[in-house]
Formats: sequence, structure tokens, C-alpha cells
Amino acid sequence: MTVITVYTTQKQSDLAAVSAQKFFEMYGGAPYPRYIQHYNQYHIAGTFSADAIRAIAHNSPILYNRNNQHMITDATLFNPEHHFFVIKRREPLRCTNQIQAFRAVMPASQTIEAMYVSDMWALDFSEPIPVSDMISRFMMGAPNTTALFAHPLCHTVEHLPFDALKAQLTGVVQG
Repeated sequence: MTVITVYTTQKQSDLAAVSAQKFFEMYGGAPYPRYIQHYNQYHIAGTFSADAIRAIAHNSPILYNRNNQHMITDATLFNPEHHFFVIKRREPLRCTNQIQAFRAVMPASQTIEAMYVSDMWALDFSEPIPVSDMISRFMMGAPNTTALFAHPLCHTVEHLPFDALKAQLTGVVQG
């Protein structure tokens, strides 16, 4: 089985990211993130050519609308100084419609068996802050925090170091 990861993001400022930025500036206390960007993270698994799937995804509206979104398959488009957090749903969001759309244009000898989407947030701070504090103060909601991105009952938060992000995009996992 082959597994690849691709990301999508808005070409213009993401309104959720802008709103979160303003909220943290007003209520989050220092230090707060000076930069926030939202991405969709797609994990695609099956028996296929990774290059062929990336080409289909780039040349079709299956994963993104090229008029207002970017599809990212190259780690150099991410800032290695940012902190990346993946918000996974405890009950994964399956992309059944996208799987069917891929299957309709793929060769019969290839197939997608599973596709999942998660949110990824990139944050940057003006001063150093421990990752554990980033998660507790900004990512995972709790009664005493201003965290906006994840709810402990339905999400998990994973810090994704840039090297791991880069490995996801440059590597193809064979299983």
C-alpha cells in the first residue's frame, strides 16, 4: 500500500485564521501568535502511482479549487521556523466523495482505499514558547484557556516538526 500526504490552503487570508489572530491579540495574553495559517491535510492510501495521484489532484477540482486555493506538495512552500499542529478528529473524516472522484479517472489497475482529512495550523511567535504551552494555551480547549482550534472530546492535537512535515511531502510510505 502507498500513502501520500498533500496540503491545501486558501490563496487569500483564511477568515478563521484572521479571527483567531485578532482573538489572541485581544484576549490571549502575551506572548500570542503573530502569524496563523490554516491548511487541510489529506492522507491518501491505496495501490497507485504517487506521481499519478498528485498529477490528478493538481489538474482537477477533487481536492481544491484552483481559483481560490493552493495545493501544496512541496515542503519548501512552508516556513521551517513555524510551528505546525495537526488537529485530528477522534472519529476520522473520510473523504468518500473525493475517493469516488479519483477512482473515476484512475487506471483500473490502481485504486484509493482510504483518504482522510485533518486540519493543520501553522503558528509563529515573536519569542520562544515551549510546545507544551502552545498546545495548552492556543490549540486544545479547556476551561482555563483561550484555545480555539481543538476540543478534547472530539480532537487530538499533534505537534508536527518541520522535518516531519518535509518527510511527509517528500516521502512515499510503502506498506
